[in-house]
Amino acid sequence: MPAGRIVVVGLGRIGLPTAACFAEAGFQVLGFDVDEERVRQLQAGKVEGKEPGLAQLLSDVLSSGNLRFSTAIEPADAFILCLPTPLDDLNRCDLSFLEKGLESISLVLRPGNIVVLESTVPVHTTRDFVATKLHSLGVDTDSIFIAYAPERIISGKMLEEIRSNDRVIGGLSPEAAEKAKQLYSSFVRGEIFVTDSSTAELVKLIEEFKCIN
Repeated sequence: MPAGRIVVVGLGRIGLPTAACFAEAGFQVLGFDVDEERVRQLQAGKVEGKEPGLAQLLSDVLSSGNLRFSTAIEPADAFILCLPTPLDDLNRCDLSFLEKGLESISLVLRPGNIVVLESTVPVHTTRDFVATKLHSLGVDTDSIFIAYAPERIISGKMLEEIRSNDRVIGGLSPEAAEKAKQLYSSFVRGEIFVTDSSTAELVKLIEEFKCIN
């Protein structure tokens, strides 16, 4: 297994079940979010909405000690970015939440870490925004692994789909893609297809387009 400690950045619709599934698989997981009230609610085991199975899974992994929540970032082996990337009035992708997330993890990144982006983003964002931003923040991006692994789940069946759906994972290097594949193989039962990050971003956008048409 490529990592023992994982930080999931962003505890919304995708981040929370992702963190819970990694914790269920045996990792020590920190769920990081800047929303203090959300963190307090999750620490108490309270889940918004009625997603089947999520409240019980959260209770189980909190009880096991494998999952914690905090508004303070910590060092880890892997960082999973599950941040909102909404469209603005001109249909441009707002990367400001992602930028803040990168600023946070840059404080604790170490050589050998893997950074995985899950959010829906334009093609080349992992290469031209994530890597470039981390480099500008003083991170030696040649010493870490950067990958893109978008989610493929719908409300009402999130836990079923996050575990059983096939997944496309792309890396900035073949080594990064393989490390991300090993990481997600801990709980993903579907087939994992490995490619480069830009191709994985394009696949995700095509899926999003098909869902709205």
